[in-house]
Amino acid sequence: MNDVVKEVFKFLPRNEIEKSQLVSRYWKNLIVLSSDELPLRSLCVWACTYDDSYYFM
Repeated sequence: MNDVVKEVFKFLPRNEIEKSQLVSRYWKNLIVLSSDELPLRSLCVWACTYDDSYYFM
């Protein structure tokens, strides 16, 4: 069943795939584990230090 669901996700727009992560833990895990095959946004996190310098986390 995983393969069938992954194939369906490949035809969905990125926003719909991200919303689908909220359906169940199973779907969320499947999407996260298949993130290299699906068009998901990458999350970049920047942190600020006390001396006002920034670094990538």
